[in-house]
Amino acid sequence: MLTTPPAQIIVVDDDAQVRTLLRNLLETDGYVVSEAANGQEMRSLLTTQSPSLITLDLKLAGEDGLTLAQEVHAQHHVPIVMVTAKADDIDKILGLELGADDYITKPFNVREVLARVRAVLRRYEPTPSEQRASGPSEHEKYAFADWVLDITTRELKTADGRRTELTTAEFNLLELFVKRPTRVLSRDAIMDAMKGQEWVPLDRSIDT
Repeated sequence: MLTTPPAQIIVVDDDAQVRTLLRNLLETDGYVVSEAANGQEMRSLLTTQSPSLITLDLKLAGEDGLTLAQEVHAQHHVPIVMVTAKADDIDKILGLELGADDYITKPFNVREVLARVRAVLRRYEPTPSEQRASGPSEHEKYAFADWVLDITTRELKTADGRRTELTTAEFNLLELFVKRPTRVLSRDAIMDAMKGQEWVPLDRSIDT
């Protein structure tokens, strides 16, 4: 009987105590965790690992976490949960726009961290249609205007084949729309479809 391997998570934070706390928390929940104190260590890990998720501090010593998030999003298909002491709304908005899938402020509740990590990983799991479409001829695609959305490879391309980068949230939102043509979806309906029971009324990620 085949078993699903545990999700691998990279914790990026320049505070060793925070890294240890997150590592112990996530490992207790069954995840495989690696630590990185800065962007260089994170990049090194990404050359040898294919993580299921990255937690990233925005305020690393001498580095801009937003820039690192943008770099990760451009080069790797991996969700990012930002865990940071920077709680300004503008930081949250920029983080979400640059590819973050969720945003947690310090000090944090350990149960909240686990709940949010689980929720992001669930949203990032392949859909049943993606799991079935294993061959190139079985790709699930949707064409509209001058665009083609490939659900299997999670790519948005122009009619002439040029790829357009999307964040995970942007892709999931577009997938939601193309699979429900001609339907008017309320904000609550969108949140329910994308986040299930994890969302709260104050969650403004869809608005962003």
